[in-house]
Amino acid sequence: MYMKAVRPVSYADTWIHAPDVAWTSDESRVVVLDLGREDAVPLALEGSGSAIWLALDGVMDTAAIIDSLSTKFDVPRSEIDFVVVTFLRDLRRRGLISLQGVHGDEASHRGGRGARL
Repeated sequence: MYMKAVRPVSYADTWIHAPDVAWTSDESRVVVLDLGREDAVPLALEGSGSAIWLALDGVMDTAAIIDSLSTKFDVPRSEIDFVVVTFLRDLRRRGLISLQGVHGDEASHRGGRGARL
């Protein structure tokens, strides 16, 4: 599995789906596939993982995503903070998401996103 080194996640970071990622969803889950890798295996996200993926809209920052999940799942922010930040870091290391507007290793958002199937 491809994992790249990344800087720590900030509460002010705003996220997008990586451009080489295709995904689809239904009421209970999201399935993500990295189209840029020949050996890619689909990643199925359910529950909070699915909710986090759907919140990666290039507008909500990390803090807003945590607040949104706290409300949606009726869990104190302090109990999910670490879990959300760790999950975002894992998705970024896998190359499935990137920071909004960052150039270089991570994709820059110019109207294009990962493709929804």
